[in-house]
Amino acid sequence: DAVSVYLLLTEKLEGKSLYGEAFNFSTNERFTVLKVVQIISKLMGKQHLEPIILNEVKAEIKEQTLSSLKAQKILGWKAVWPLEKGLVETIAWYEKHFNKE
Repeated sequence: DAVSVYLLLTEKLEGKSLYGEAFNFSTNERFTVLKVVQIISKLMGKQHLEPIILNEVKAEIKEQTLSSLKAQKILGWKAVWPLEKGLVETIAWYEKHFNKE
């Protein structure tokens, strides 16, 4: 999704007044950081690993979400890959290119 949307954005910039516009690109799914960690751990077969949460940051953003509605309206873009499917592909790529075993 990331590559396809940036290619689309580049095409749409030609002859359009989109210069300076900001877009968010997301699946519009809502996940906590801990949920994403759990999904990645499960997909990698590492459920036994527990994240270490220190709670030491003073100005931490407790919740942040992205809406890609503007990208959908102006660019006609919508995410194709759900988070878990994208993570499966990403993990496979990293394992292929960085696995030292």
